[in-house]
Amino acid sequence: MRNKFRLTSLLLLTGALVALVGCTTTGSGSGGQGSPTGKTTVSLWGWGDEKEVEVFQNLLRNYNSTNEDNIYVNFVKKPSNSYYSVLETALTGRQAPDLFYLGDSMIKRFTAAGYVQELDQYIATSEIIDMDDIWSTLMKRYQFNPQTYQYGPTEHIWGLPKDIGPTVIFYNEDAFSAKGISVISAKDDDNDGVVKVNGTNYPAVGYNDELKVFNNKIAMTFEECDVLSALLSSGSTNARTHQTKWGFYSNWWFYAGWSVGGDVLHFKETDDPAYNGGYWEFTLDDTNPNYRALKDVTVHGKNYVKGQFIDYYSLAYLAANKSVADAHINAGELVKLPSMREVFDYWLTYFSGGLSPKPADISTELALFTSQDVAMFVEGRYVVPQFRSDAQFNWNVAPLPRHKDGVSAGHSGSMCLSMSVRSSVKEQAFKIIEYLCGPHGQDALAESGFNVPNQISLASDPTANFLNSTEKPQNNEIYLEAAAIQRGGDWTFLADDRWIEIWAPTLNGDVMNGVKTVDQLFSLYKDQVNAYLKQYTEKK
Repeated sequence: MRNKFRLTSLLLLTGALVALVGCTTTGSGSGGQGSPTGKTTVSLWGWGDEKEVEVFQNLLRNYNSTNEDNIYVNFVKKPSNSYYSVLETALTGRQAPDLFYLGDSMIKRFTAAGYVQELDQYIATSEIIDMDDIWSTLMKRYQFNPQTYQYGPTEHIWGLPKDIGPTVIFYNEDAFSAKGISVISAKDDDNDGVVKVNGTNYPAVGYNDELKVFNNKIAMTFEECDVLSALLSSGSTNARTHQTKWGFYSNWWFYAGWSVGGDVLHFKETDDPAYNGGYWEFTLDDTNPNYRALKDVTVHGKNYVKGQFIDYYSLAYLAANKSVADAHINAGELVKLPSMREVFDYWLTYFSGGLSPKPADISTELALFTSQDVAMFVEGRYVVPQFRSDAQFNWNVAPLPRHKDGVSAGHSGSMCLSMSVRSSVKEQAFKIIEYLCGPHGQDALAESGFNVPNQISLASDPTANFLNSTEKPQNNEIYLEAAAIQRGGDWTFLADDRWIEIWAPTLNGDVMNGVKTVDQLFSLYKDQVNAYLKQYTEKK
């Protein structure tokens, strides 16, 4: 679910993640400067904030002046608040750009509409793009079946990611210090439950309340996060003394629900000829316990390897056959976890219990952190440039909380560069994709602070711009761990987010403000959402 993902939040996220633009004379787009004589113009459309646009402009000025392919990139900024509507109009008309940015929330819609060129043939012969070096969590958004919207490693690739913006905890270190909390930074590399810092041994946990020690390398359990959040929730803000009104704020439930194997949707396969292989079901209120394999095991006829969650449709079997579930548990094969509904309810207690601001308390979301109203703030990498500018206190980043028997989880944002199926200069356009999505462009973009490079080797290179930055945050390795596991938000599951907009406004308003109950939410919308979901895979 995309809770609190209002239009303004979407524009903020996408505005921070991308810089796009376009026009051409000899390509398929229009609206900008012509190319120098003898060069092929490739048009590129999009938007971005001032700093990112400047980075793109410098990158493409360099490309235009140095490339030996006789290519000229026409880069024109489009308004963020109308970008997708303007782009769709252009793609259906005579002025389609050759290249354009698509957010991970929109790629499936534009692909299903037939606007996007698959890139397999170009990638197969590229000497620059190494698919094995791109985060697999990214490609699961851009390599999919446009009929079922499901990822598949043999499906067509519809775009190459420009970046990845994992979510982490941004924390106010001065607020921690004001409460007597020390911060250490140490991994439990030998997995013995102990970390050593400056000759002192500490328990290998995210937060130890007895010692008042926070470790920014280890994810807190939900219980540890609860205790720390309560300690930092003072009920009022005093920026001078670094006193925070609320301890913790997350706009999304993803880190909690996915940590135990739950989800908002599940795909139900069927032989019904009315559907393309199956249909989606709304499962945010599922009350069946989740289970995770502690060793390789067979459950309900399906084999699982150690660490895997039991699939959604086997959970109903285990719930109906408690003796079978208990036998697996007693044999040390499975661990029982909370249901999706239990974890969803848990996440909501932060708003009802005074540990997080309610929507009615918020005027500007990012200001919750920069004004020191909130001590721990969950957000993506894309807010780093603003926090560097506006947060006048010591801050850093740490992993998202997790269930003690679950896994670390969360979502990341991303934008890709896609090609118009109608472009008349596809070979040249792909060279621009190689330039911007390859090592040269990715290293330059990382310098701005808002993104993690799409290439694992580049992001992990201590001499490259991402890890070698002298600016905040210092704990950038956390982003590498997050990028490896985090996936797209629920807005990436289907062709669009209209199924979310049926129920999310009520959650983001009345439920989180305490006006309506969660039971009322599902009573009002569950049947409606399920009926709407079937439209996505119905055969036309």
